[in-house]
Amino acid sequence: MLPSPFQSRLGVNPLHYLLLGLLLGLTAGLSPGPLLGLVLAESIQHGTWRGILVAMVPLLTDIVIVFTAVSVMRHMPPKGLQILNFVGAFVVAVAAIRTYVGGHAPPSVGNLTAGFLQAITVNLLNPHAWLFWFLVAGPITASALHQTVWDAVGFLATFYGGLVGVKILIAIIVGQKAQGFRATTHRFVLSATALGLLVASGLLLIQAFLG
Repeated sequence: MLPSPFQSRLGVNPLHYLLLGLLLGLTAGLSPGPLLGLVLAESIQHGTWRGILVAMVPLLTDIVIVFTAVSVMRHMPPKGLQILNFVGAFVVAVAAIRTYVGGHAPPSVGNLTAGFLQAITVNLLNPHAWLFWFLVAGPITASALHQTVWDAVGFLATFYGGLVGVKILIAIIVGQKAQGFRATTHRFVLSATALGLLVASGLLLIQAFLG
């Protein structure tokens, strides 16, 4: 029997990478962190367009991070990628728990008043971004590349579409209201983010078992 045109030679449906990229992108965009704090601060203090500009910073800074991580992962044997997928699933599951617990703390933007250049510096030097790409997204991208280039492109496109898109949406909402999220909205968003992370962790486990 001929294989389905929608089935990869490694047994992973290409739609798997699209869904995984979207889930990870959306949850990364909503998760608390330095860049989200800068998006909130710029939107509140300087208006929507400044917040949108900061929200788009990953499209610039992550080129270095992604290239480095994927270059390393491409030379890793399949068994190594499989092990890293298991590790990535664990890391994402822990992030889900921390996000849910953090959802019960009030949102804060601190004293962040930086603009676009500081956002670039913060994101490029953020250790969490490097860890995420070496432990989670890098192995996924490398696995996709072992199938077809388009699988990897699909994963990256949906990931950054979700990541940047949700931050832009936050900048628009916060910039218009000029007061950020209410505590109840904050808890709901982070609880939904935690659920999305758990689903992404499950997808990573499936990918790891499929090898």
